[in-house]
Amino acid sequence: EQVPNAAVQDMWRSGVTIAEVVATYHLREAVPADETERYQVQAGIHVPGDSVNFDQYQLLRMDRVNTLQTQGSTFRVALKATPTLTVAYWDIAATAGLRLVNVPGDPGPLVFVTGDAELHRLSSAGYSLLASLPLTTPADACYMGGQVLVAGEELYVVDLDTGDLTWEAKLPSVTQYTAVAGGSDFVLVGGTGAAVGYVYKFAYSSLTLVANLGGAAVNRINMAANGQSAALSLNDGTVQRWAGTAALTQLTATAEADASYVLDLDGVLYIGTGTDGEVWTRDAGGTSALDATLAAGTVKALARWNSRLFAAGLGDGALWRRDGSSGWSQWYLFDGVTAIDDLLVDASGRLWVAATHSTGARIYRLEAATGGDFECGPTPPDVAVSVVRAV
Repeated sequence: EQVPNAAVQDMWRSGVTIAEVVATYHLREAVPADETERYQVQAGIHVPGDSVNFDQYQLLRMDRVNTLQTQGSTFRVALKATPTLTVAYWDIAATAGLRLVNVPGDPGPLVFVTGDAELHRLSSAGYSLLASLPLTTPADACYMGGQVLVAGEELYVVDLDTGDLTWEAKLPSVTQYTAVAGGSDFVLVGGTGAAVGYVYKFAYSSLTLVANLGGAAVNRINMAANGQSAALSLNDGTVQRWAGTAALTQLTATAEADASYVLDLDGVLYIGTGTDGEVWTRDAGGTSALDATLAAGTVKALARWNSRLFAAGLGDGALWRRDGSSGWSQWYLFDGVTAIDDLLVDASGRLWVAATHSTGARIYRLEAATGGDFECGPTPPDVAVSVVRAV
């Protein structure tokens, strides 16, 4: 309420003008370990105190002297609490969410699901069917230039506006397409045929054979942010680099049967592998090492979110998080989820999770709030404001 109130009005010095205050707080309970039960709290002050709109309040810095931008003889203090972690989800009538595809301008990623191979697109009404694909072994999908390429036993190009299958691509000697990634004006494609693995650079006006992999095949292609180079995870445990030329160079051999995902984090590569759930690293100097063994299964996806490194895909519904020198720990467990196949961080800094739930395919969105002066649990804290200078 507005201060001073009627109970202390007679003790308030008539005509005083408040110039500076100090705010302090006291938590009534310990901050919960579960981040879904935490809140980011901001305190604000309003002079003369006749508004309940927090946007009109001056933010208070805790345990410091605050000079009021507007001075007066009365004021009101308010708290704004924002959930530290918000989790939303969408269910899709499919077996599993296989791949998340970032589409510029969309409110969320396009989803490639299995069961019936389908693309689903997000709008204000939720996810809805964009296209059905005649594929029995769906493998991957990517975006490039207003089109979506979908890989399986065939390689289809889907028009993003209409959902129509505009055409089908046939690459030499390839009978199964295993991985695709969109570049600046091309698509890098991994495929197999007659027990031989291939990598092609595919554009509308040209086709280039990048590599004959012999008996190995590409599991995943992670394109660099500039769209001009990529890291390729192979099913022989190696990671290959494509630098925009018609050749691959080996970055590392993980000593695992499969390499499944590569994330470049400030020059250090983090590599998800299977089937022992290991994460490997390769530093800028070229030295590779085992970073951690998480759990049995394949680390199918890695993501940098909220300044931390996350991993998922180990045959359960867990998100693992790496915390500096303390290493990896199971950070969040999605109830009812039996598998996670992909992670994606969008341009707004939200983490998206493609999962298999007991009810079918489910897509999660995690948002982290920042900017609070302090954190608390569901019980509001005590806040005291003292006048330290009046004129």
